Amino acid sequence: MTSLRAEVDRALERCLCDAGFEKARDGVFLREIAPNIFGWIGIGLASRKRGGEVDADPMIGVRYEPVEELLPSGAPYDATVFRPLYELLPGGAYMTWSFNPDNVAQQAEALAAVIERAAVPFMESLSSPQAVREALEGWAFADVRRRRLPAFRLAEGDVAGARAEVERERSQLEEDDPGLLDEYDTFARELLASRQ
Repeated sequence: MTSLRAEVDRALERCLCDAGFEKARDGVFLREIAPNIFGWIGIGLASRKRGGEVDADPMIGVRYEPVEELLPSGAPYDATVFRPLYELLPGGAYMTWSFNPDNVAQQAEALAAVIERAAVPFMESLSSPQAVREALEGWAFADVRRRRLPAFRLAEGDVAGARAEVERERSQLEEDDPGLLDEYDTFARELLASRQ
C-alpha cells in the first residue's frame, strides 16, 4: 500500500511539472526565469501524529547560479533567497496545505494554482542579479544573507566587498550568536580561498 506522503509527493510533482517546473530533487522544483536565475519551490512535508494527514509548507524563492556555485559544501539545488509562500498571500498569515486520503489531487491542484498566481510573480520580481542582491541586503533570512551576500560580491568580482561583508557578518555574529563564529570562520576561509 502506498503511503499518503508518497501520494502527496507524486501529486505535487505532477501538478508542478504541468505548470512548467522541473523536479530537481525530492521536494525541490525549479523553473528558469532568466539566464542563471531559476524560480525555486521547496516543499517540506510533515505527517501529523493525529489523523494521519500530511501538511505541506512551501517556501518560494530563486536560485542564482553564480552565487550557489561559489558556496563551499553547499547543498545542490538550494535557493539563494526564499520566503514562505503564505507571506506572499493577502494578509500574510501562517497557513499550511493539509492533505488527507480524500483530497490529494484537489489540494495539489489548489497549491499549484496558488503558486502560479502568487509565487511566480514573486520569482519574476527576482529575475535580475540586482534584484537578488537587493533581496539579500533587504529581507533575506540572516543565516542565508550571512553566506550568500559575500558569495554574491565574489560572483561580481568584488573580492574586497566580499571580505567587507564577511567582516560585517562576523561582527553581527559576535553580538548575536558567538557560538556560530567557528563554523562561519571556516565557511568564510573556504569561500574566500576560492578567489585567491
